[in-house]
Amino acid sequence: METLYFSWQRGPAVIAPNSDESGYLAFFMKPEDKDWSPAGMGKISDWYENGSTLSKSEFEDMFGTIGGSLPNLPV
Repeated sequence: METLYFSWQRGPAVIAPNSDESGYLAFFMKPEDKDWSPAGMGKISDWYENGSTLSKSEFEDMFGTIGGSLPNLPV
């Protein structure tokens, strides 16, 4: 299972496997936020329609690393 990376409304967004890899969870951060917010299906479809899909390296170049300059995901 892999993590998918997005840029959405000038902030980072991800779809990541949950802790036991039985499914996926989605999170986003607005530019002014300090922590991840959970995302529902409506937001996820907006990421594909109005955001940009990114490779992991593009995501890290743009926003930083998860667990480094960005908080760990609450999965």
